[in-house]
Amino acid sequence: MSPSAARYHLALGGVILLALGLRLARLNFQPLWWDEGWSVYFAAADVSTLLELTAVDIHPPLYYLLLRAWSEVVGWGAPSARLLSVLIGTAAVPLLYLAGRRLFGRRAGLLAAALLAISPLHVYYSQEVRMYGLVTLLGLLALLFALRWQAAGDGRGRWASWLGYVVAAAAALHTQYYAAFLLAGLNLAVLAGWLRPSESEGRPPALRSWLGAQLAVVLLFLPWLAYAGRALMTYVQFKVSVEQDPTLDPVVYLARHLSAFFAGHAEGGLAPAWWLGLLPPALLLLALAARRGAGARRAGGALTWPLAVLAAALVGGFAVNLALPFNPPRSERLLLLALPAALLLAAAGLVRLARRGPRLAAAVGAAFGVVALPSLGFFYAVPRYPRTTIAPWRPASGPWGSQPTPCCASIPGSGATCGPTSPATRSARPWRSRPGR
Repeated sequence: MSPSAARYHLALGGVILLALGLRLARLNFQPLWWDEGWSVYFAAADVSTLLELTAVDIHPPLYYLLLRAWSEVVGWGAPSARLLSVLIGTAAVPLLYLAGRRLFGRRAGLLAAALLAISPLHVYYSQEVRMYGLVTLLGLLALLFALRWQAAGDGRGRWASWLGYVVAAAAALHTQYYAAFLLAGLNLAVLAGWLRPSESEGRPPALRSWLGAQLAVVLLFLPWLAYAGRALMTYVQFKVSVEQDPTLDPVVYLARHLSAFFAGHAEGGLAPAWWLGLLPPALLLLALAARRGAGARRAGGALTWPLAVLAAALVGGFAVNLALPFNPPRSERLLLLALPAALLLAAAGLVRLARRGPRLAAAVGAAFGVVALPSLGFFYAVPRYPRTTIAPWRPASGPWGSQPTPCCASIPGSGATCGPTSPATRSARPWRSRPGR
């Protein structure tokens, strides 16, 4: 290993430790809230019941099955359930480094990994007992295997990469339905590379092998879709008609998601300044425009991958917003799977800017860190769901007993109490007892 490679590996180790520390910090501070209650409720059921319940939920069953297996081994309770999310979230950091290195070089990969390590949005969902971190990890795996498949050409590693992509993509679809948008973006990138191959990469492998991979993914997902499709659509239409979330216009939808990618959720007193997350990417674009050069043309093929994933996720999410308005608080979490693509673009831009203006690049890069600090501080200091406004799960003495509601689901080895607005006390609004967001 060369001294340069060793330095990068050492730096990556430091970034991974930072990511782990941020995700472990105050792990048991936030109460388990309504949606997390459903996660544990589903996971505590036997497998057949779990599949039946998730067929009428808005998310597929893979995360709940993983949480069930994890809890059987490690133990049931809020800290152990959150630890699974911590490990999943931390594992995404080196994967993003590998993707960035393959696309833009080591420096960009390391920078993208560092941005993910301190990302408030990713830290947030690396503690929450939900599936958003897992689908982000699986999406990164699908991206990496797709890149390896393209680079392998007709070589020996092509079929291993093909199989890895199929498994990761099918697993992502079984974790969150929105993973279809990420896979659509990868397909757009492959198609663009096949139609206009770059000089450095040459002609990618035959398109039929890629189409075969997509067929395999569809065939693996079809059994679940056949089992759950009708019940899922009935439930989603019911949920939309009852909750009546407003449809967001395209500018607001785009701005709020891009801001959340870089500054996290705008909570409490930060809410009026939700737009602060737009400043770092705006500054980066302005700086790149002022120092424009030939780098963008050379990186054009590589940029296609994160651009296609980000665009497909945002367009797909917005289309759902139009057809079935679903915009609860913190709804940006539904597109967490597109966060790595946004960070890859930011890292590539910063590295390109550093070649022409190192000080300017350092200043713009610092802006990404600065806008992350308020949201991280708020997350570590303020309970996201006060007991007076929503039904949290909080540790209590004694075991969690067998109860009929998700707020007090049967979870041996820990404890929970229901707040004053728990599912058990909301009989006047029975629709609230249906599976959550």
